[in-house]
Amino acid sequence: MLIGKIKYERYIISWLNDKKLYVKESTYANYSFIVYNYIIPEIGYYNLKQLNNSLLQHLVVKLYEKNLSIKTIKDIIMVIKSSLIKAFDDNKVKRFSLKLNYPKEKKHKKSECIISNWATYINGICIKQ
Repeated sequence: MLIGKIKYERYIISWLNDKKLYVKESTYANYSFIVYNYIIPEIGYYNLKQLNNSLLQHLVVKLYEKNLSIKTIKDIIMVIKSSLIKAFDDNKVKRFSLKLNYPKEKKHKKSECIISNWATYINGICIKQ
């Protein structure tokens, strides 16, 4: 199969299988969760050579709009970057910048927290009765 025709899904699954030998079981489980629940559904259908900085930046925004935390988004991107660095090193894809910008973490207003805590308190009372 031509390198340009390799779907990212196929490549990242191969990368994940290789990683299993070098990481702890818990790390592998986290990587697997990220790959199968976030990466493959969002960008797995692209050919490996179609991936670029712009597409990854768009993915960051899309995940943020789905209300994922910045930490979760960074974890997802870390897995993608790790797989792409291997692809770069193996000459499967031309190098491109992996520098991305992340939105600021959404902060809850104090009043929202107070209302939420009050609702939890009220619910607790109702449940106890």
